[in-house]
Amino acid sequence: MNNTIFITPYESKYQSEVVDLIVHIQQKEYNLPITKEEQPDLLEIEGIKRTSYIIAGDLVDSYYMSKILKCT
Repeated sequence: MNNTIFITPYESKYQSEVVDLIVHIQQKEYNLPITKEEQPDLLEIEGIKRTSYIIAGDLVDSYYMSKILKCT
């Protein structure tokens, strides 16, 4: 496993992994019966919330290493 951690502004190339992570947390940690299709804003992160988010982790698609940090 790569132990290098990066922090970078959100880009659309990470959309699939980020959406999967968000939905995974909603469904598994909060037991919400919700899908990505029910949340159209998740499919427009770059256009709607681009300057509000950074991503951090060694692999964006790795649920145990990745985080989405809301910047204030």
